[in-house]
Amino acid sequence: MKLYSKLESLPSANVFNETQDAIKESINQFRIIDTQLSIEERIKNRKLGSKMFAYADAAENFGGQHEEIMPRSFDPAMLSKRLEAYRKFTRLERHLIQLSETISDAKMAVGMDVMALSKVVHDALRSANAISPNYDESLESLNDFFRRMSSEIEAEETTTAETTAAENTEI
Repeated sequence: MKLYSKLESLPSANVFNETQDAIKESINQFRIIDTQLSIEERIKNRKLGSKMFAYADAAENFGGQHEEIMPRSFDPAMLSKRLEAYRKFTRLERHLIQLSETISDAKMAVGMDVMALSKVVHDALRSANAISPNYDESLESLNDFFRRMSSEIEAEETTTAETTAAENTEI
């Protein structure tokens, strides 16, 4: 039987708890940022992509060089500080994406192992029950779980297939 995760490489409960606490603390630290964006603005306004960032970076440079012609309300530091914050947010977001992908992969591997090992238990109960009916209750319980799980997976796959077919029809 192939297992996808190494038990000895899994973080301890203490590491999980410390990491979760650190993430919650980070969320609380960033929650104080007052963005004042409405839902409509979040949906319709352009995000600062790489080309727009290059434009803003050049504008920061030229705004500082030609400060004498800028409106009185313009302070070059307003743009500079926001661009620096944007750079820091981008770096932080890259780390979060990497962390999310790492957690997702580890979760998938551990989940596959959990299912494989659960199947070992189920198969062992089935084999032992064929010889002695002492395991009827345990086996029936696992059979029930397996049937429900299988029907839910089948329903999800059917719904996904129908949704994909409907989307392809619209195109």
